[in-house]
Amino acid sequence: MDSKVSIALAAPTLQQEVYPFLVALVQSTQETAHFAVIDGHSVGYVAQVDSPHPIHMYAHIGWRGPLHATAAGKVLLEFSDEAFIRSFLTLPLVPYTAW
Repeated sequence: MDSKVSIALAAPTLQQEVYPFLVALVQSTQETAHFAVIDGHSVGYVAQVDSPHPIHMYAHIGWRGPLHATAAGKVLLEFSDEAFIRSFLTLPLVPYTAW
């Protein structure tokens, strides 16, 4: 079964649809903007527009990471339904920092 990230990357229409919104967000904030989706219990990066600054956050398009340990993942969890969050919290949450 294909992951949601693979499906999204194979659908250039989705990337084209979100691109103007990402550009507008970058123009208003001067920061990098990402479009990410929940893929199982991970976050997957589907589109990105870079900040004009020489130092900026970069995520490889197609990269998947832990929901609980990425900024995008935490935002997606915040807006997930309660059943998904309860299910997610039954999983072992691997710590990625010393704090």
